[in-house]
Amino acid sequence: MVIETAIDKIKQLTPEQQEQVLQFVEALEKTNDNHETSTEEVMAGIEQGLREAMNGDILPLSQVWDDWTSDNQASANISVTSRFQQDLEQLTKSDRNPRQGITPFINRLLKGSTPGYPISGDKHQVTKIRLKNNDLNEEDAGYKVIYRETETAIVLLTLYYKSNSNDISNKAIQETIKQIESEES
Repeated sequence: MVIETAIDKIKQLTPEQQEQVLQFVEALEKTNDNHETSTEEVMAGIEQGLREAMNGDILPLSQVWDDWTSDNQASANISVTSRFQQDLEQLTKSDRNPRQGITPFINRLLKGSTPGYPISGDKHQVTKIRLKNNDLNEEDAGYKVIYRETETAIVLLTLYYKSNSNDISNKAIQETIKQIESEES
């Protein structure tokens, strides 16, 4: 009933006033939006990132991230998929600073550590790690990175933002890995 009343009142406003109402509603949506990545988008990112990595469609981290030069990568060969690059750009556009949360993780990789929770298929394994988001005061929310370690490189597959309560299950990720593996055969 409230919606119908609001719509009737909005229809009586001038076009300029209607535009102001629309801007107000969009501002409210942005305020209430916790910027979580949809489950469908996350699963598509994992699948695309893993396929790109398996096909060798990767870039050195230094080509995506200006702060990382080849000197910074001396102790580890860290690469990214175009999907990871796309995810990083998208999160940066949404008024976030994902690089601030990712930098300590990359420094750990450079020191030879591979933190996170391993998720295995039959032939391939990826690792999922939650990274703190210092931009928000949400206790259980953060960036999630899915990466793959090979004999010669660490490949960052995809990056997304989720609260722990809404995160993608490891089992769902494992099923995606197995689906891709079955297509390889």
